[in-house]
Amino acid sequence: MNKINQIGFDTRFGFRTTEIAHGDMTSIEQPVDVLVVSAFSESYYPAKGTLICALQEQHGINARELASRPDLDFRNALGVWLSEPLPGGPAKRLLFVEIRGSGRGVEEAVDNVFAALTAMDSKRIPVTSIAMPLLGAGSQKLDPEQVANILLPRVRDYLERSASTTTIQFVELDPERAALVSLAMDEALGRVRVSVPQEELARALRA
Repeated sequence: MNKINQIGFDTRFGFRTTEIAHGDMTSIEQPVDVLVVSAFSESYYPAKGTLICALQEQHGINARELASRPDLDFRNALGVWLSEPLPGGPAKRLLFVEIRGSGRGVEEAVDNVFAALTAMDSKRIPVTSIAMPLLGAGSQKLDPEQVANILLPRVRDYLERSASTTTIQFVELDPERAALVSLAMDEALGRVRVSVPQEELARALRA
């Protein structure tokens, strides 16, 4: 996993960070509380090249089975549902968002992801760390730049409102999409990019 960019900012709840890494989502070293996965409406078939397929092949996580017994089910209202706790893998839970075929636009689908995360917060389901790809930009063929420009401002808004979430991590296997997210982070989160050696950055964040 190659970290490309990281931005931190203060909120009334404390320090928050957003970062982008280039690598394989299924090989996150430290499992996050929630991994957000995009899907076609009512379709969780593990098609080759999708995150759903990689999770099944690498960790035995069957999205279709999980969909039959969700822990929180907002599919009718929001097109979003939360899995039960997982025994292993890159995340403790998966949050699925249905985009293509749902009748919802990208903007509404992204809003619904953060609405579901807020609901988890209110129900005291741990959501300290979140990871996601550039939602819908893979097999669903959504425009990566459009998704990034919609997603990043909402990330900051959510982190400023959430009492529990401290980190949102974007992980992209495609290097061009990873670079696109990095640029969108700088623009949406209001920072002029400065290259900082990783050890120095870690020391600054700890301080």
